[in-house]
Amino acid sequence: MKQFKKVCPVSSLQFSVFFVVIFTILLSYGLLNGSDDSVYIEQLKDMSIFQWVYWRATTWQPRLVPDFLIALFHFNVNAWRVATAFIATVMMVVIGSICTRKVSDKYGNETVNFVICCAFFLIFPNVLRYSVYWYTGSFNYLWPAFFMIVASSTFYCAAIDRPVTNKPWIIFAVIASMLVVYMEQTAAIFLCFALLSLITMRAFHKRITYNLILQIVCAVLNLGVYLSFGGTQIRQTAEIYWYKDFNMLSPVDKIFQGVNWGNYHLLNASNALMLPFTGLLAVTILKTHTELSRATKVLVSVPPVILFLSMLPLETVFSKIAYSNFGMIHHLKTGMIFEYALNSMYARPNDFKLGFVGLAPSVFCMTLVLFVGVCILFAFRNKIEAILNVLLYLAALASMYSISVSPTIFASGERVFFMTDILLVLLVGLITKELILQTNAHNEKWFYRMKVVLVFFAVCYAVDEIAQGIIS
Repeated sequence: MKQFKKVCPVSSLQFSVFFVVIFTILLSYGLLNGSDDSVYIEQLKDMSIFQWVYWRATTWQPRLVPDFLIALFHFNVNAWRVATAFIATVMMVVIGSICTRKVSDKYGNETVNFVICCAFFLIFPNVLRYSVYWYTGSFNYLWPAFFMIVASSTFYCAAIDRPVTNKPWIIFAVIASMLVVYMEQTAAIFLCFALLSLITMRAFHKRITYNLILQIVCAVLNLGVYLSFGGTQIRQTAEIYWYKDFNMLSPVDKIFQGVNWGNYHLLNASNALMLPFTGLLAVTILKTHTELSRATKVLVSVPPVILFLSMLPLETVFSKIAYSNFGMIHHLKTGMIFEYALNSMYARPNDFKLGFVGLAPSVFCMTLVLFVGVCILFAFRNKIEAILNVLLYLAALASMYSISVSPTIFASGERVFFMTDILLVLLVGLITKELILQTNAHNEKWFYRMKVVLVFFAVCYAVDEIAQGIIS
């Protein structure tokens, strides 16, 4: 315990509450009938753990680590609930330790941890439901995300501040680097972020320690093992059933479709998570760059304002303005126009000939999403930190857009966005930390009110999940 406190010197209260809430939600969830849970129960009865892992690797997909965990717990629901709540909590502790690395003020430290714990529950319910609260899904998404955060933490800390010197943590990170590559999204995110971090460190003449090189070597070697079993090829061939026309699409159409779906998720499904992120981002820029012109200040405020408006029932409100029913209903269409602008899924593959109006939502959403990345670059005082946080944001986007290359997305559903949303939670913590360091905002009344709103929505989301678990 002493070693753990040295590694993650953060307040335990928020994370204790977090564990209790996650565990309480999990109590209303069990094995999901008609899913992989019920199918694999019968198969595992006649196989040992290693027989099961090898069989899955050679007949479906070599996710050796998730499959090993599934077999290890052997559908013991109570053990799974405790382990899932624990892993989710430790992941948040690691995120908290990354975000508070430079925060010496105890209250500021606790504030950052409070914000990230609330932000986790603002992840789109369907994403959490099938990547955390579903037995099979938790091993394929939550655990790899945990390994990704742990493995990436040493690179992030070494680049922005100083290398991690705690030996247990270094060993933990090396092990996580070996395990993270057995899930495609986390493998891509970790390896790209690690390599780009090293390039950034080299450019700014930062010392690159041997443990960082060891992590990359271990990850690459295990990636070789993963690819030697065939990677995703078997699964992609089998799951073409879910999208029979997928191979008829051109590469451009596939990318266009994946990007549109990703942006739709970010601006619509994840608007409750994106709003505090972009709002804190805008406040940080406005409070620390007082020299900005009025036009620039308005521009910086656009993302949070749009996301806030997206949560309001504008169509209902405007349907009662200039309203008439003289043979035909007439009213202002402003609400519908706004909803249309944020619907990046309006344009489908092969729809490039729709013209400006047809493609406008896709272009608008892409511009808005990329502009948030530009804001990140100017929000952080430290140049290396700003670059790395932009890389984290781009990794979140790339994780979404990667659905372009495989038809399996239509079998996996919205849980594939879990990696993106976890990185957004990390970014929420990082921008909160930056705001506290630069402006001491956590002692202001408006910030307290924001925390109250965050708690309210986090509780609403958590209660909704408990209710959904009981009903299903």
